[in-house]
Amino acid sequence: MRKSFPRGTGMPKLTRLFWSDKGGTPMRAAGFGAAWVFAFIAAALMDAQPARTQPAAPAPYDVIGALAAHNPDYPQQRRAWRARLKPLAETVARREAAGEPMVCANQILAEARWLVAYTTDTKRVERRLTELADEAGRQRPTQLPDRPAPPDGYWASCHEADFFRLSVSYDGMVALAAKNEAPSVKPGFLDRYNDHERLRREFLGLMTSDPARSGESQRRALIEVVPSVVNLVLRDQPTGYQWNPNLKTALRGVLIDDMRDPVSGFWGARFVDGESTVRTADLGLTFSIVRALRGDVPDWPRLLDTTLAIRDLRYPYGWRSSVGQLNQNNYEVAELFRLGWGKARDDQKAAIRGALADMLAWTLSQSLQADATFKVTEDDDTVESANFFGTAFLVSVGYFDKKKRYWTDLDFPQAEATRQKLLARASQQIARGAGGSGGYYYRRMVELLQPAS
Repeated sequence: MRKSFPRGTGMPKLTRLFWSDKGGTPMRAAGFGAAWVFAFIAAALMDAQPARTQPAAPAPYDVIGALAAHNPDYPQQRRAWRARLKPLAETVARREAAGEPMVCANQILAEARWLVAYTTDTKRVERRLTELADEAGRQRPTQLPDRPAPPDGYWASCHEADFFRLSVSYDGMVALAAKNEAPSVKPGFLDRYNDHERLRREFLGLMTSDPARSGESQRRALIEVVPSVVNLVLRDQPTGYQWNPNLKTALRGVLIDDMRDPVSGFWGARFVDGESTVRTADLGLTFSIVRALRGDVPDWPRLLDTTLAIRDLRYPYGWRSSVGQLNQNNYEVAELFRLGWGKARDDQKAAIRGALADMLAWTLSQSLQADATFKVTEDDDTVESANFFGTAFLVSVGYFDKKKRYWTDLDFPQAEATRQKLLARASQQIARGAGGSGGYYYRRMVELLQPAS
């Protein structure tokens, strides 16, 4: 049987041999590039996993096929729409990276991507693509006030769909709550969730879709609404809003008893397929709920088995994006590992060590750039969010803080210099007023990158 590297025994030898010379300096001069070193460490860790049969990954659901059943022209239309989206997205990303405030354009882009991926609504897709082209080409991007608007209290945005408007408003309400300030307009849109039965009805209603009949998957609405409302209820936010005092207890029952799949331990959208209903295991939704509950969920070994089993599947049913690894997906996986580490079996811990080493190698050698930015891909929502999630992953795995490096005894000599560069870059972007998400993620980066106490 293969042996793992116990903490405090084998791994430090591996570190000393390949990571530093006698003076503790990284061995780049000797030809050991960072990518090679971390790839070797990852391979060694993965090779050290104890033999154990992993459960089969839950099968993904074919949303495209279901939407094609509703509209046979959809696959061809989808390809054409995606071809039109790509250059527009590149223009928005380029202008955002140059420091322009492309919040409105990114919001229209997010909505257009959702419509293309999850609906057959041809008229709305065409209209939003036209509006995106107009906004992406504006000499002066549309400026949005960072405050709620009457009569319903949604934050001003270029979104049309209520679930996107809720998500934007969530960010605004959390920012105000951090300063103990209440929204200037009552968030009346939250009232529909401020009752056990209404909340349960809303959540379960979003959870099940019949795309072949309706021409729409509600998965994106599910993942925007549920985590936002859950976090607001559990944190007693926004400031000044009175949630039903019994809602916290009832909310946990809805999440655990009604929405969680006991077979996979995951949460995910459900789809009507003829006479049956297909359950899915959704990485993004599971991460959001588990993190909101601060890891207080049942059957962690089962949840971790599923997390490891879906490694090679495409997001949201796995870790991979269309271009391979993605910072946001890696962060979500890393947070599940961090929260579940204390409940993991020994074989799961060995697998987690290998997975984290592999993701860290990719982040440092391929995603993190010399100018303290992270490489942006077509699957990133915004330039700002790509930089945030790359940073958040490094924080989650304890790259900057050895006290949080629960999974390994490795030392990272360049970590402090990297932290300072990322902090300076994020602070610079805030001062410039840049950001495709209104600076929200850059401000979060600054918070995450404060030196360890």
